[in-house]
Amino acid sequence: MGRLYFEAITVMDLPVIIGATYILTVFFLISIFVADLLYGYFDPRVRTG
Repeated sequence: MGRLYFEAITVMDLPVIIGATYILTVFFLISIFVADLLYGYFDPRVRTG
């Protein structure tokens, strides 16, 4: 994914840049959401807030 992203930037391939950015953003948002759920599961003090 990194190589594709880098090559798209060097040749200014805008649809690939936008698509790769979208996929990376969705991946990071899902990762943050899963991390928040796991914090609540493993640390009961987080649930009471």
